[in-house]
Amino acid sequence: MSVSGIGYWLHPRWAGRGPATESVRALVRQGLLPTDVDHVEIRHDAAGPG
Repeated sequence: MSVSGIGYWLHPRWAGRGPATESVRALVRQGLLPTDVDHVEIRHDAAGPG
């Protein structure tokens, strides 16, 4: 199984408004992820900046 990862930080005022979700969708739509990826893991650091 092939896994691709995405990391990001988001200002709290944008949390829950969908910009991270839309960004990942755009990556998938544009084919910017490797074609052999079975799933994408997205992680965030709750203690990170923002």
